Amino acid sequence: MDWSTWSEWFSYGSFQKGGLLKGGHVFVFDKKRIRHELETNLYKFRFCPHLNFELVEAVLENLPDQVEVKPKGDWTYKRDYEESPGSIKIKEKTVEDGYTFRDEYYTTGVAPRTPAIGLAILRKAFSAAGVDPTGLKGVLSYRGEN
Repeated sequence: MDWSTWSEWFSYGSFQKGGLLKGGHVFVFDKKRIRHELETNLYKFRFCPHLNFELVEAVLENLPDQVEVKPKGDWTYKRDYEESPGSIKIKEKTVEDGYTFRDEYYTTGVAPRTPAIGLAILRKAFSAAGVDPTGLKGVLSYRGEN
């Protein structure tokens, strides 16, 4: 499953009222659906000796249960082209170089702002699954981070 802003699985869940004074929206991941998608996609590789199901489970466990989108937070809204069941309408105001822009769009999920979020989840999952990360330094490094 891809870790990119357009990945469909970042919409597996629902929005609930939450955040500061319950005026915002919190996205709650549907981990059962994500697990089912993983199991379906990995079934054909189940006999591969390199597939570590403990690591897959650890990644899922370390994925946050819910995320709140904040202007400078780790997560952003996933933009949809049109309204669909379960979507919410987002109205954002951006001030840049003295100009104010208003952007309105629909969303059915969230997306990570940077790959660093996924790398942090992977580091925790490697630790939880007992995987030695020394051989995976290239996988766990991003722009010079170790």
